[in-house]
Amino acid sequence: MNLEEKGSLCISAGVEHSLVIKNGRLFAWGSNEFGQLGLGDFRDRETPTCVGSHSDWEDVSAGGQSTLAIRAGQLFAWGLNECGQLGLAVSSLPSALPIRVGAEAGWSKVVAGENAAVAIKDGELWGWSWRLDSPFSDPPPPSTSLPRSAPSRIGSLSGWTNIAMGLNHNLAIRNGELWAWGLNWNGQLGLSAVTEAAFPVRVGKFSDWTHISAGADCSMGLRAGKLFAWGRNDRGQLGLGDRILRTSPTQVGPRFDWTSICLAEKAAIGVANGSLFFWGDDNFGHNSTGFRCIYEPSRFDGSFDWEDVSARWMHLLAVKNGELFAWGDNYSGQLGNENGESLNSPVRIYLPTESLLR
Repeated sequence: MNLEEKGSLCISAGVEHSLVIKNGRLFAWGSNEFGQLGLGDFRDRETPTCVGSHSDWEDVSAGGQSTLAIRAGQLFAWGLNECGQLGLAVSSLPSALPIRVGAEAGWSKVVAGENAAVAIKDGELWGWSWRLDSPFSDPPPPSTSLPRSAPSRIGSLSGWTNIAMGLNHNLAIRNGELWAWGLNWNGQLGLSAVTEAAFPVRVGKFSDWTHISAGADCSMGLRAGKLFAWGRNDRGQLGLGDRILRTSPTQVGPRFDWTSICLAEKAAIGVANGSLFFWGDDNFGHNSTGFRCIYEPSRFDGSFDWEDVSARWMHLLAVKNGELFAWGDNYSGQLGNENGESLNSPVRIYLPTESLLR
């Protein structure tokens, strides 16, 4: 998520660490085994801690055990780099401090995967990874792609505005059009088939896509406030009332007021008309039911002021009325509530104030 206005929150939940930008300040907490918090050491944090002293961070993304972020149009990376996921042209030891990636500016959005990344620079699409089945390769095909540990341009098109990275596939939006590439075992590319794509391929004919999210072999997107889902569905994560996979975008229910969506491992979360909904694996203790499947979007509470959500694995960050909340697993302090307990209901997370940062 990019910041849209001063004072808004940019949130990103990783596997076991959390990241938030507020007023240009970057905060990190949770697991820090590989320096993914960017705080200069390898010690976990149980509360939000400011990363450096800069106040011009614009976008951030938590990978599996790494972090990518944009500051003043410049791309930075830190954390685990054994697969070249930091984009530094080499695989190396972990970095506990932000390192600038290349000398160019113009970066506007970045998404970190488990061992790969995609980003937008001056409207162009870029990607990097040492993973042998790298889903951004262009060409050769994903099953034989060569390792690339520095940003490489994907195709020759420009005008890209949004990107999403799943476990083995990517989604992107260009001029409102939806594009996809990578592996396609479960139809997660939305191409009405299960053939993999080595480079971005347009999905359907519509040109009003606004939001996208990619998970573990499944995808979601928004068109004119309507929610569409496709791909893997073994836990009901598509929200279509069954466990049947879909190979093309299929509308989820009749609502047309969805504003935020997020796919975790085998679960989905969304915001519609200010209300929070869950479906798929009940990873977050929805309604205290434990681990069961929810096959259609199920409303979380009676609130109408939820704004945004972010989840990757087993914990969730959410913004409600401009305030930060978290719940789910807390083994490494990734909730930021200091007591170390896992929670099945939201807890307010407080960020350090500007007076404390001076």
